[in-house]
Amino acid sequence: MVLIDTNIVLRFLLQDHETLSQKAKEIIDNHTAICLNAVIYEVIHVLQSVYKIDRIKIADKLLTLFENKIIESENNSVTIKSLIVFKETSMDFMDCLLIAYQLADNQIIYSFDKKVNNYLKRINGEI
Repeated sequence: MVLIDTNIVLRFLLQDHETLSQKAKEIIDNHTAICLNAVIYEVIHVLQSVYKIDRIKIADKLLTLFENKIIESENNSVTIKSLIVFKETSMDFMDCLLIAYQLADNQIIYSFDKKVNNYLKRINGEI
């Protein structure tokens, strides 16, 4: 089991550097690669801000990795749920991650963020 950083995930997804993309593929193919939530957040940020990739495409690419266990996370069910919420809303990934903890683990979430609270009310049947 190995932890992978943002650059490994980016090179693997983008296949934009002959040497590094191949090395990233070898690392991911030959190990149980764990991607921390902080790394997922940074990958999303870089793909949106630097590469100008649409959030739906980003979510789909990352969902493929986690649903097919090509890469694993700290908690795959939470990660997958957070990416689904990210894909379906305009919320920041960290807000989606909080919501996913409630969806997957029944965690109680407190927030001052209106989008988060409205989403939580909707999924809890309060709206």
